This record gives sequence, C-alpha cells and structure tokens, in this order.
Amino acid sequence: MKLYFKLICLLVFFSQIGLNANNRTKRSSNKITIKKETNQQSQPVYFAANLKEFLDALGANRTIIITNDIYIKEELNQVVTDTSKFFMKQPNANGIGGQPKYNNEFYAIEGAYWSSVATKESLTKNNFSEFIKDEIKLVIKKAHNLTIMTNNSSSIIMTQSEDEVISFEDLTNFTLLNLSIFHEIETDGGCGEFAPVIAFKNASHITVDNCKLNGSGTEGIHTNNVNGLTVVHTDVFNCNKRGFSFEKSKGIIISNCTIYSNTLTNSPSIFYLIESEVQILKTSITSNTSDTSTPMVYKDDKSTITFKECYIAENTNFTITPEIMAGTIKNLVEISEKEGIYTPYKNYFVNAKSGLNYRATPKGKIVGKFPINTKVTVIKYTKVFDEITDGGKVLKGEWVGIQQKTDTVYVFNSFLSSSPTDLELKIYELSPYYKEENGDTRTAFVNLSDTYFSSIKYDNMLLNQEITSDTIVLNLKQRALFLKKINISDADTIFIYEIENDTVYSYNVKNLPLIACVNIYVGASENESDFEFGFDLGKLTINYSNFVYVGKENPFQTKQLKPMVWKTIANKDFPIKFDAKVVNKDIRSWFDGVIPEKSYIFKDNNYNYFIQNLERDGSVNYRYMVVLNATSNELIFSDVLIDSEGSYLIPLNTEDNENAYNEIQWSGALFKDKPVVTFGYEGYSFGCPSITLISKTAPPISILCDNRH
Repeated sequence: MKLYFKLICLLVFFSQIGLNANNRTKRSSNKITIKKETNQQSQPVYFAANLKEFLDALGANRTIIITNDIYIKEELNQVVTDTSKFFMKQPNANGIGGQPKYNNEFYAIEGAYWSSVATKESLTKNNFSEFIKDEIKLVIKKAHNLTIMTNNSSSIIMTQSEDEVISFEDLTNFTLLNLSIFHEIETDGGCGEFAPVIAFKNASHITVDNCKLNGSGTEGIHTNNVNGLTVVHTDVFNCNKRGFSFEKSKGIIISNCTIYSNTLTNSPSIFYLIESEVQILKTSITSNTSDTSTPMVYKDDKSTITFKECYIAENTNFTITPEIMAGTIKNLVEISEKEGIYTPYKNYFVNAKSGLNYRATPKGKIVGKFPINTKVTVIKYTKVFDEITDGGKVLKGEWVGIQQKTDTVYVFNSFLSSSPTDLELKIYELSPYYKEENGDTRTAFVNLSDTYFSSIKYDNMLLNQEITSDTIVLNLKQRALFLKKINISDADTIFIYEIENDTVYSYNVKNLPLIACVNIYVGASENESDFEFGFDLGKLTINYSNFVYVGKENPFQTKQLKPMVWKTIANKDFPIKFDAKVVNKDIRSWFDGVIPEKSYIFKDNNYNYFIQNLERDGSVNYRYMVVLNATSNELIFSDVLIDSEGSYLIPLNTEDNENAYNEIQWSGALFKDKPVVTFGYEGYSFGCPSITLISKTAPPISILCDNRH
C-alpha cells in the first residue's frame, strides 16, 4: 500500500512537470477555488489586473488576487460610465454636503464636497471628466468574508494628496494580504487634515497582514467604530501626522510590525486613541521624528493602550511614559536572541543587476559592492533621502545602514527588495498531445498565462462574442498584442528540453498558432481571466517531464544533467545538525520534537548533497537539505522541505531501491552560464515546482505552470 501511494504521488508530480495536463475540449462545472487556511473552507478566486476588474470582482465570500499595480485615479474612466449609478448627496441644513457619488452594490466612488459637478445631467456633457478630475475617495463596502491579496508585490496607488488611498466600510471578516498601498504624490505635510493610507469604518474582524503602508499623507491606518483589527508583519512609514489613529474601536492588536521613518508635524503622536482599546506587541518603533516635543501616545480618558516586548529607539522629540517603557525590550541583543521576539532588523535582497555599491557614510566613499540577491540586514534608517536616476527612471529612497560583519555600511534602499530577483529566465512547461479513450484530444500546449496575467498590465483582447467559446485561435491583431505584452516576438524560438531523453527540440514562434482555452476549473467563462493563453504545438508527443524557454538563444545544455542516486549514511555523519531557527519563526512550532530518521548523500559536480529525513510522531513530513563544496566543505546552500496541504515530498531514489521510482531528483549544469541546478524534491497540489540553483545568492527559478484551481 505504501509503495502504491508513492507511485500515485509520482504520477501527480510528473503531471505537474507537464503543466497539469488540462483537457482542452471539455468544460468543468467547478469554479476556481482556493483553500483558506484560516477556516478550512473553499472560496472562489478572482484575478484582477486593473481597477475595473478589481471592482467587478468585489463581493462576499471570495478571494481577489491583484496581479498588477492599480492606479485608482488614472483608471476611473474605465469604471465611471453609467449615469444611473450616479447621484448627488444633498447638503444638510447648514449647507454642508452636496457631495457627488458613483454608487454600486459593493463599492462607491465619492466626490469632494466642493466638487465642480453640479448635477447628474452635467455628467453626460463632460463624460464624467469633471467628477474624475476632482478629488475622489474609493470605498469598499458590505463585502463580507473577503480577502484582497497579491502574489507578486502589486500595489494600490492613489495619485492625489487628499483623502485615504482606499476606505473599507460596513464589512466583517476581511483580510488585506501582501499589498503595498500608498499615495504616489508625497505630500510633505501639505495634504490636509485627513489623508490616511487605509481607513476602516463600522467594521469587525479585520486583518492586515504583510503589507507596506507608505503614508505620504497623514497616517498608515485610521479606524472608526471597528471591533477587532489585527495588523501583523506590516510596515508603516513616511506618514506626516500619525502612525495610527483609532476612534471608538476595540480589540485592536498591532503585532510584529515596523513603524519607522515617520516625520510628524503640528504636535502629532504616533498613536492617537479616542474611546479605543489597543495592544502593541513585539513591534519595532524607530527613527520617527516630531517637529515639536509631543507624547508618543495621545489617548483620552476612555482609551487604553499597552505595550509588550516592543523595541523603541532613535525617535526624536517624543515623550515616552514609564508605562510604555515597561513594555519594551532594552537592547538589540536581547531582541535578536530572545525566542519569539520580533527583531527590528529588516532583511532584504539586493536587486541591482550589476550589484550594489556600499559606502562608508550616506552618499559617501564607495568601499565595496554587494552582488545581486545578496541578503542584507538593515539596522539603521538615516533619514537621508535622495533621488537617483537609473536606466532612465528616477528612484526615490533613503540611505540606510547595513550590517557588514562588525561594521555598518550604507546603501540606497531603492535597490533593495523583500524577495530575491529572478534571473530573467522564464521557464515554462509543455503538456504533450493526448488522446482519451472516448476519442477526445488535447493539443500539445505551452501555457504562457502566468506571464500574461501576472507580469504585465494586460488589456482585454478577446471579443465579447468569443468569451463563451472553449478554444479561440487569436487573430493577427490579438496575436501581435499578446506577444508584445509578454515580450516575445515572431523572430523568437521555442526551445523544449526533454529531461529523460536529454534532448532539445526547437520550433519557430512565427509558425505556431496562439490559442486561448477555457481553464478546466471554470464553469461558464465570464471574462478573459478564465482562459489559458499559449502556443498550440499540435500533435507533438514527448515526455511530460520537460522545460520550455522562448527567446533568441537556446539556454539549455545537454549531457550535463544526471539522475541522483542517494547513498545512506549514519545520522551522526550529517554535516550540520538541524535547528528550527533555520525556518521562518511563524512555523517553528511545527518542528517541536523532530528527530533524524535517515540521512543520505549524493556526490557530483564538485558538490556534496546531503538530505536528512526529520521524523515526528512516527511520520516523515520534513527534510533538511544541505549542499557543501566538495573541496572546502563550505556551506553553499540549505533548505527545509515540507510535506503540507499544498505540497508533498517526492520519494528519494536510493541505492537500495535504484530506479524503483525512475529518475526523480536531478542535478547538473542544465543552463548555460548559470550555476549548477537540482530539482525533483517536492510535488505541488497548489503552486508550481521550481528549479534550485546551487548558489548562495541566486533564487530558485519558478516554473510558470499556471496551476489554477
């Protein structure tokens, strides 16, 4: 039974290597779903690449994944088109009001009280241009059990200095995840009285997780009549009035956040409370400045705020009470060493392609260079802001202090990012031609949807009458637009590397049709994001295990990749003892009580690969992988592999069962001018496999497999 289960896992793994082998002739009655870990229920998922798609996707009980930056102001002309949804809010008895509003079930676009729009009739004369030109506010409302998130660092941006970037009202069980939200125009104190990044009103059970809230206005978050708000792993910076303001709000928790580089004016406070209850936990509050001496916390007699295990340092002109100090950590050493305490240090990766110069002082003498994807730790915010022109673009940022051994060096933070930079090598997979027993066929297909939907701002290409079709062959105009958007030309070539046969096949792009096929997890297609886009390679039949590249030159090398056969070694000979500190602190508890089960070694390409199975309660759900230089024993790479809801561990091909599972793990110099690679360790129910580069700085190459379901 155990062997049978492993064989089933292998079939699933190789089907993923083959782009999940979708049937392109049948529809499925299932919706696109994603499993939420918070409640173990499924929700429909909607992808949004612009403001219109985002607003159209709004509703209750769903997840919206934003795939591109959304510029609210600039994209309004695609949304505000129906005069029946527009009305004028009448002024009150004191003459206050008269505010125009464009209203929908789950959102409203509110104009300013001083709007130049006089009547509904005036809209048809100017095609809403006056309404759009004036100050506006986007309000999301009544969309309960909603998650708004991104997987690719997309932002929500407002290019006006008044009002919040986005407001959320009359909703419950709402989550913002992984988003960057900001005013693009930095107001430098001239924004007016109220211009927070986000505002919540009449809401409950709200979570803001792993977001960047760039004030460029008054404050990061404002609440009014909120019951239950948790802000976690979120940065709040560049505000000019407050960090947070809470009115008539209970159950507010700020945990594991960083509040830094806020320059506040007109006697402000970082925390402002009216009739509210707030907890600040394990949060770093550093490098904030007030123009006059002022309390760090302002609260009325009906409010309470507590601090626990926070780090507060290098703030200027703020009064800190003994109650606040009682809830702080005294020094950086204590923070970095005490288990479970959030470190104020922030880890980033160098994203400058040619490397990043570091200096002895901000803007000072160059003393060295960090290669691309070097992981660095920011330990100081200097408040020395600057503008640098790079590649024709003006980059705004701050000079920050970086820990370099025992010294502090300085870099410009616009060349740092929160994740490693891809090495500009987009790898896809081909699902080969297949004929079912009932005669239905599936054409060989290279799916390019991940690049089209996630990496660029796309325009709808399909005609309304085409949306209801299962498969569409793009016409010449659609083809030209699609190729332009994904940066591929008819002069390029498709290179297909078949792994097991160690063979490269090539096809000219100009000779291949581009098609759009309905994703099998969609019921009735409603818009373009329900389709998969890619090249039709007809009846090409090759092995499912393959990699595909589209470009001018073949990146693959043959006779370099080898199957890995693992040799069992004693656990005591494993070179580095596993310590749960090598994994993210949020999941360290998963590894409580793990012990080594079996250890293995594979030697090749000047590297020694080690894998150790980690056992807990009789099950092996984790593997610890270490790669050493065979000559110097220097640690080159390490990783922890996890059997989870979305991924599973692939069996190892060991000496005592060689070829029992065919050739599963591989290593070798697959790519020209790139480090040695290895892959084949994990299979995925959600997400896509990746190719690991044996390097201290190079990130893995994610396979663009469009695993939507």
